Amino acid sequence: MYAVIVGEPGVGKSSLVQRVVQELSLPVWGLVTRKGDTLEEKTGGFPVYLQHLRGYGQEGEGHLVAYCNRKQLEVRKEAFDDFAPLLSQPVPAGHLVLLDELGVLERVSENFCAAVLELLNRNQVGIIALKHKDAAFLNQVRGHQHCQCFCLSQENREELFLQVLDFMQKELNGKLAERISLF
Repeated sequence: MYAVIVGEPGVGKSSLVQRVVQELSLPVWGLVTRKGDTLEEKTGGFPVYLQHLRGYGQEGEGHLVAYCNRKQLEVRKEAFDDFAPLLSQPVPAGHLVLLDELGVLERVSENFCAAVLELLNRNQVGIIALKHKDAAFLNQVRGHQHCQCFCLSQENREELFLQVLDFMQKELNGKLAERISLF
């Protein structure tokens, strides 16, 4: 099961996800979207990178997936397409799946969106930060049978952190019980 953290921009989705991951002290595998430094003073343009995580605290290769310039967004479909096969690889045993900041950029790549949905169908435990937008791909993630949504706001941050942490610990304990029963 996946905990899906949904909230408005700037409310602290990624911060909550990081706190939960740190508290669980498990290695992570997945993708993180990061806004790069502003490159141009006049336009306020900035790059957006997608990084594949190979383990807790380890950042793998990063790819420029978009560039925002003069409030225009240029999305690089081929960069998202390049990440789709990575999501199809097996998740290493004992790793928590992390997909931080899924949003509207991904919609340019049907391959990437399909790979995320296929990942959700696997018997994994993970946490996802999801933009609060009305978009087909994001709605599919929110409504997925293996996802439990948690709506984050400024007012409920601390309470929601405890709820998500409890949810994740129960899911992980359930996975551990499944493995033990196989032996």
